[in-house]
Amino acid sequence: MNHKRIDNMSKQELTAELKMLLVEYQALTESARAILMQQEFEESAREIFSFCKKVTGATSGYVALLSPDGSENEVLFLDSGGLMCTVDENLPMPIRGLRETAYRSLKGVYHNSFADSRWVKFLPEGHMRLDNVMFAPLIIDQQVVGLIGLANKKGGFTQRDVDFVSSLGDIAAVALRNSRNLELVQYLSFHDQLTGLYNRYFLENEMERLDTERQLPISIIMADLNGLKLVNDTFGHEVGDEMLKQTAEILRTSCRKEDIITRWGGDEFVILLPQNAEEDANAICNRINEKCKETYIKDLPLSLALGSATKNSTEKALAQTITEAEEGMYKQKLAKRQQISSAVLNTLLKNLEAKSFETEAHYSSMQDVAHKIGKKIGLSESELNRLEMLIPMHDIGKINIPGEILTKEGSLSPEEWELMKQHPVTGFRIACAIEEFAHMAEDILAHHERWDGSGYPQGLKGKEIPLLARITAVADAYEVMTSGRPYKEPMTKEEIKAEFKRCAGTQFDPELVEIFLSVLEE
Repeated sequence: MNHKRIDNMSKQELTAELKMLLVEYQALTESARAILMQQEFEESAREIFSFCKKVTGATSGYVALLSPDGSENEVLFLDSGGLMCTVDENLPMPIRGLRETAYRSLKGVYHNSFADSRWVKFLPEGHMRLDNVMFAPLIIDQQVVGLIGLANKKGGFTQRDVDFVSSLGDIAAVALRNSRNLELVQYLSFHDQLTGLYNRYFLENEMERLDTERQLPISIIMADLNGLKLVNDTFGHEVGDEMLKQTAEILRTSCRKEDIITRWGGDEFVILLPQNAEEDANAICNRINEKCKETYIKDLPLSLALGSATKNSTEKALAQTITEAEEGMYKQKLAKRQQISSAVLNTLLKNLEAKSFETEAHYSSMQDVAHKIGKKIGLSESELNRLEMLIPMHDIGKINIPGEILTKEGSLSPEEWELMKQHPVTGFRIACAIEEFAHMAEDILAHHERWDGSGYPQGLKGKEIPLLARITAVADAYEVMTSGRPYKEPMTKEEIKAEFKRCAGTQFDPELVEIFLSVLEE
């Protein structure tokens, strides 16, 4: 308080001033206590708002928060002070008029002749009369996030009112930030961050809460996302994450709002269905399967293995119901495993064929030559079958390489070449992810190794290179030489023989070259 002002005040005025200071101090103290005691922002805001009314003498007002898009106020609560107000509560409250001044300036504002001002035109029909108004912004990190609005003070507002309510606005902003932080912590505690579904911790708590006779029958669906590892290894974890998000969306749209959908962990999901019988769970499973048929990630069909079980009596533990649902899910997964693997592989091969020279004719020609070499060196029937399966799989890792690189006519740039050299590794990971092809993963990894050790990706030398990979290298080179490419003419038989002789002992196994040349003469 200004000392000169005190000297000019009467005893009565000084007493009134001290009383007002005490009221303001108490209001500030109680507001601070409110944000410490209350966890919900609305409860803190109501207490702070009541102090604002009490100290300033305003009879009505509201607390509003800025909408997420910043276009309007979202009224948290409104106090009309007993005056009739017939405005629809759901009517938007745009940021305009005197409110906009408070938002843009980050300062409190007031107007004591509001009813006669240019601002009054912004009031919607049915709004109560406003003789005077004041707005104090709620500010977090130099951003206005809401307003305290007050109105209809007898005698009008003063700058002191603005300063005081702005101080309480700062306290309200702290309460809002604390509340939002608490909400975030609670959300993260109970939700999976990637999909937004509930997490396992939340489900286990809900199972304990809902495991009562009143909730019977309780059904559980367990779902396992097929091919997630394959997608991660082939296209990267970003695509795998998108697959998980799509799965979550399918589960959400297939269930009721009250059903509890959970990411159980990794590629597994659990749906808890209180008061749902077995037929209800089966109907949900059917809806999920239908939606999966319409969903593709990188041209791969999204596929879920599903199992369900129902608890019909209190004698059965809910944990046992989960176990039964899990067993059903694994049975379905095993039954469909080969079908799913074949579908995924066929999709990958078709996509590769569409953007490269890896056609069925290319594979067929390679298989013919490779089979003849295999026969000549005495491979067993199982090894010959494995070799036949290896041929269409050997370049599967190219699925991740852009088509313009695969079909480029000129020399590859250093960056493009480094990318190209990654395809055996990608192919290795794909084969490892499909159980039926895991046994040929090492052959896929090594099919670009060279006899002299100058190949990639491991720099293997001589007989360190798996035999089937060495045969594949010979068959692949022969097919390219005979068929040619748009940028390269096919070679004659004599040119092919000369090229293989030249590369024997450097690029190719010299013994296999001899055998191949004898096959070529047949």
